[in-house]
Amino acid sequence: ILRTAAYNDPFHLTFKIFLIGDRSVGKTQLMNRFVDDRFEVASPPTSFLYKSRLVGISGKVIDLQIWDVNEFPDSKSLEGSHGFILCFDLTQKDTWLNVADWLWELELEENSAARLAIVGTKLDKTSSKNRVVSLQAALEFSERYRALYSEVSAKDDINIETTFRALVCSILSLHNLN
Repeated sequence: ILRTAAYNDPFHLTFKIFLIGDRSVGKTQLMNRFVDDRFEVASPPTSFLYKSRLVGISGKVIDLQIWDVNEFPDSKSLEGSHGFILCFDLTQKDTWLNVADWLWELELEENSAARLAIVGTKLDKTSSKNRVVSLQAALEFSERYRALYSEVSAKDDINIETTFRALVCSILSLHNLN
């Protein structure tokens, strides 16, 4: 756990979080909604983006350093990671099928110092005819990997805050800091 340099006390922490997943699944929009409370209808693809936001949980101030990447980061970049948010588009089957590939690349061990959340994006676009992954299938898959699971809409601001806070609470619990 990184202590925020300005404070160096147990109530001020820094967590490194990676947003990973296929291109165009909504990672940047997810980050923009969480950090800046904004949604851009037309947003250009990014290859790498970094933002941070302070959150208060359990009497602690946590600096979330959020890294949005489109290609799997090299192992050097992943050093010291505390959490991963693996995103897929609820309306695009290929992005769901690629979740297993991302997990294989990630190689999270059972005793890993990082936590994982699998997140279905673009909830606002789902209907009975264009949703390609059932909630039940996604929950069962996530459970097998001991991952948190949520479905979000950056456009409609659904479950964004809850998803990040749940991941932070899981990290705090893992390190006995809650």
